[in-house]
Amino acid sequence: MSNMGRVEDLLSGFCVDAEGELKPKLQGFTGLVLRGFLPQVWVFETESESVTVMADADGHVSIKQADGLQRDLTIRWRHDLLCQVLETKTKDCVPSGETPTIVRHTAKGGAAFNYLKGRIGL
Repeated sequence: MSNMGRVEDLLSGFCVDAEGELKPKLQGFTGLVLRGFLPQVWVFETESESVTVMADADGHVSIKQADGLQRDLTIRWRHDLLCQVLETKTKDCVPSGETPTIVRHTAKGGAAFNYLKGRIGL
């Protein structure tokens, strides 16, 4: 049995997918542009879990300890709703009026979120 929380478990899958997409794009001119948005530190917070996802300058995407890291983005939401959205990658299952709190700590975090939010269902 894993010690991982549900949000962390769901985000682990996102990390693998995101890294697989990001690393090949870090070559050439596109890579120069993308590197300007890295590293990225996103924190997902619920009433029972806090998970930090980091994409480093080499395109590695993983779950990290948040201690001392400068956040680019924080997403706060009810645990059950965040899990549903991360699992289904759509907000179709979310009751009307239920929305996460998205805090864009940096411009690069906001830009990356606008680009990636559909991939995580937000």
